[in-house]
Amino acid sequence: LAVIACVGSLLGWQFTIATTAKTASDEGMFPAVFSKMNAMGAPVTGMIVLGVVQTGLAFSTISPTLNEQFSALVNLSVVTNVIPYIMALSALAVMMKTAGVPQAKYRMNLFVSTIGMLYSAYAIYSSGMEAVFGGMIAMMLAFIIWAFISPRFISVAAKKGGAA
Repeated sequence: LAVIACVGSLLGWQFTIATTAKTASDEGMFPAVFSKMNAMGAPVTGMIVLGVVQTGLAFSTISPTLNEQFSALVNLSVVTNVIPYIMALSALAVMMKTAGVPQAKYRMNLFVSTIGMLYSAYAIYSSGMEAVFGGMIAMMLAFIIWAFISPRFISVAAKKGGAA
């Protein structure tokens, strides 16, 4: 049962990350290679690139036992996935105020998002120091990459007629 759950999770992650990379590429945030689709409409090239990156990550966390390696990868993925989730939840209050959400709905959503952020903070804490350190390295690399690619968003926004 655990093997089936792991395979299902991994397949789901692959399709989610491939779709996210394709959307980011379509918006000019990722290289164009991630937007390429095969005849059946699947971003196979992007999935291969991401598979190579993930394989590199797997080798970088190599442990004496598969269980330790799996735990290290799961904990790292928790940290790297939960931080953007917390950031999105943090922005919810501003988005709701801007959208003019009724006060009762605003308070309920803020309450639920606060619980989500607290649980997420606990999940990060529970992942352990090594996973948090690895997640921080991933974030630092992401910010460095962002510094180089962010100027192109000004031109993308101008083409779409929006603000930068």
